[in-house]
Amino acid sequence: MVKSISLFFICTLFVLSCQQPTGDSNVVQIVGDKVSTENGKQIILDGLGKYGTTTFFLVRHAEKLEGDDPDLTDEGIERSKRLAEILKGVPINTVFSTDTKRTRATAIPSAEMLNLEIVNYSSENQGGLIESTLRYSPGDNYLIVGHSNTIPVLLNLFIGKEVYENIDGSVYNDLFVVVAKNGEDAQIYELKY
Repeated sequence: MVKSISLFFICTLFVLSCQQPTGDSNVVQIVGDKVSTENGKQIILDGLGKYGTTTFFLVRHAEKLEGDDPDLTDEGIERSKRLAEILKGVPINTVFSTDTKRTRATAIPSAEMLNLEIVNYSSENQGGLIESTLRYSPGDNYLIVGHSNTIPVLLNLFIGKEVYENIDGSVYNDLFVVVAKNGEDAQIYELKY
């Protein structure tokens, strides 16, 4: 009985120590498996950087102008630079983007900082993107830039059920970190940047 209570207490402490930051607690930097936030909190991303763990950093494009295929606003350009700063401590292997001006512009600062080319992916075959990266490059780290309606589809593919809905049109600061360990369900961390 005492062992059960002790185990419950330890598990509770672990879960509480891994709580995700709230909306007022933006990510400042990710180094190794540690996330530092503006309010001084540190969050551990369980498994990040460990052997056999594939990690995906998913973001919606930053703030955009109006039009059919718009560029980013000045605020969006600054947000995309902030994303690159946050990810500079992570060994990203590939940067993926849909082929629109706003997603590519969001991905460019990170790709340039990492000296990587941006790889286009089709929002029509997101399942193929996830399957191929997990199958052929396990253990790598990826940045995927998409849209308010494509990022939730990817998140739902990772967990195998419909949980995530389209991102509100006014929200540009979500940073989803998906940690996919070999043979285990993917864990999703919902952060802000």
